[in-house]
Amino acid sequence: MKFLLPFFVCFSLHAQDLPFESKDFKKVGNALLEYSIFGIDVYDISYYQNEMGDKAFLILDYKLDLKKEYSVKGWDVGFEKNVQRKDYYKDAMAWLREHTPAVEDGDQVILYRESELARIYKNGKLIIEKKDNKIPEIIFRPWLGQHPVDEDVKNKLLGKE
Repeated sequence: MKFLLPFFVCFSLHAQDLPFESKDFKKVGNALLEYSIFGIDVYDISYYQNEMGDKAFLILDYKLDLKKEYSVKGWDVGFEKNVQRKDYYKDAMAWLREHTPAVEDGDQVILYRESELARIYKNGKLIIEKKDNKIPEIIFRPWLGQHPVDEDVKNKLLGKE
């Protein structure tokens, strides 16, 4: 079953399902994020990037209900070791915490970034966007930073496994 997961994830996403033009993006990798020693499935996560690497997005397909407060704690854990200049990024981190939605099983959240723009979508609808240069720098760090929340997830997202 493990080898079938990429097949299903790859074919579950169609260009018309995305709330923005996706033809220039290529899937880099995907993974299942689990929590605790019991391996509770939290979400499938997929990473897409354009050819130049200046635009990218993460798709999180949730496998359970999750209150906003737990997602905010997730940001805090992800930022702890991945954001060294916390004062400099204070407003960017606060913006992400503030605009993180609560989710239910089956919800999809997309985190989109380009050089000076960040967007958050939930179930195909834009929740918020902000022109900023700091948010795009840190929005993927919990998963793709130097000290990701899960090294195995990072490697899978980057297509290394």
